[in-house]
Amino acid sequence: LTLWYRLKKSDGNYIWIEDRMVKIVPEEGEPYISGVMIDNSNLKKAEEALKESELLYKGVVEDQSELIIRFDGSGNLKFVNEAYCRYYDQDYQKAMKTNWFENFNKEQQQIIVDNLLKLSKQNPTFTFELKEQDQEKWIEWTIRSIFDNNNAIIAFQAVGRTITERKLAEIERENIMNQLIQSQKMEVVGRLAGGVAHDFNNLLTAINGYASLAYSKLSENDPVRKDIKVIQECGEKAANLTKQLLTFSRKQIVEPKILNINQIILEVDKMLKRLIGEDIELKTVIEDSLKSIKVDKVQLEQILTNLVVNARDAIDANGTITIFTKNITVDKEIDTIHNTIKPDEYVMLSVKDNGQGISEDVMEHIFEPFFTTKDQGKGTGLGLATVFGIIKQNDGAILIESSKDQGSEFKIFFPATDQVAPDSAIEFDEKDLPSGNETILLTEDEESIREFVLDILEEYGYTILEAENGTEALEKAKNYKKNIHLLLSDVIMPSMNGQQLAEALKDVHPETKVMFMSGYTESTAIQKGILELKTGFLQKPFSANDLITKVRKILDS
Repeated sequence: LTLWYRLKKSDGNYIWIEDRMVKIVPEEGEPYISGVMIDNSNLKKAEEALKESELLYKGVVEDQSELIIRFDGSGNLKFVNEAYCRYYDQDYQKAMKTNWFENFNKEQQQIIVDNLLKLSKQNPTFTFELKEQDQEKWIEWTIRSIFDNNNAIIAFQAVGRTITERKLAEIERENIMNQLIQSQKMEVVGRLAGGVAHDFNNLLTAINGYASLAYSKLSENDPVRKDIKVIQECGEKAANLTKQLLTFSRKQIVEPKILNINQIILEVDKMLKRLIGEDIELKTVIEDSLKSIKVDKVQLEQILTNLVVNARDAIDANGTITIFTKNITVDKEIDTIHNTIKPDEYVMLSVKDNGQGISEDVMEHIFEPFFTTKDQGKGTGLGLATVFGIIKQNDGAILIESSKDQGSEFKIFFPATDQVAPDSAIEFDEKDLPSGNETILLTEDEESIREFVLDILEEYGYTILEAENGTEALEKAKNYKKNIHLLLSDVIMPSMNGQQLAEALKDVHPETKVMFMSGYTESTAIQKGILELKTGFLQKPFSANDLITKVRKILDS
């Protein structure tokens, strides 16, 4: 029998006694107890120190959230703590049979091995971040080498800290920064467009206008007629490029109207077929009872043109482009790579091709300004950026479906409306454009534009009062005693802009209707003013046909 107990010494201190006793049964006489009493105070202190050390170890190693392991140079685990077992959902025995390197792909393993080889007594640790395979989880590992008495590395110890929340926050921050950079790009493009478009569109109005006049006055057999036609075509391309810049930067004045997409498709069908050429077939599959949408007609035509041209370029040789329209009900929110389609009633416009398809890396950047996969000089990188800008401007959404060598389909969702779209406006031939005899106050600071408009309007019977700025126009209006039927004015002019002129003219000639013309207006106040005044608007550059038709429409309204 062994007993442990304390004894109090005469000096008041305690000692631990180990009392070992045995029962002795002699051959003769009574049995008795024999034993030895040992002062084991030092042993007891050592046991208590060991327990304290074990508690300290448990607190430092086992009760920590950090993953603590020890492994050899081949990655074989020699120790793991409870946190490691919990993280990898393994018990201790199973974990000890695994190789730590197997948690990582080959590239990550190579990073670890390369850094292990660099460790020394002078540089015993290194820290790195690794993403778990096939998971959105990150761990920051700090590895320390363990040395023997000869300073040789005999093992490694690693402490891992989960940094997933931090990494996800960094990724989110990076995404926000990319969005900021993207918006800054758009702002720069907008400023560029604003600075150039006004003057550029003035020039194009004169170039395209006089080219059109010259073309109409030449006989069909005149050899110069072909050269004039080239000037017209180049002018139209330049006008479309400027229009794309303005639409992309949202600086273009738009006139949303109730439209039927089917009607617009029929109107631009011939033009689209000319664009894609004879090698590619253009099909249309339209829903008869299609609902109407509210959008600017020119913008809708831009979407169709850009998507069809984009589809044409994706087809190597012969192929097919199909335009679909359909009423769509979205019951639950749909997240796409580029936007979110919210539950609502939509009219879907789809352009599908059987071309080469879109790769994943291209898909991420497809709507970025100036991003293009086309050869140098064959694409501006603004076509799809323009499409995306128009869609967002009209509260729509877009979904792209594509796979390699299987073609692509761009599905555009416009909010549907119960209002009925009116029939298409009557298109006049140049030979039977409507004439008139009303008086028009023409105000334009660009002389070439003013002379072009003056020539056209006088040719069709109108009486013209011309002025190069708002101040001069207002002075002429005050001195003119007869009715002024229409103010035709540029929007952006020095000293007095078009809106200010229109407001001032009300006091002098309240009977005067107003129509603005402009290639660009950045001021939202002017845009709002145009809408509030319920004026007509003519986008520069415009043709003689556009001018005469719009003037007659405003005068007759």
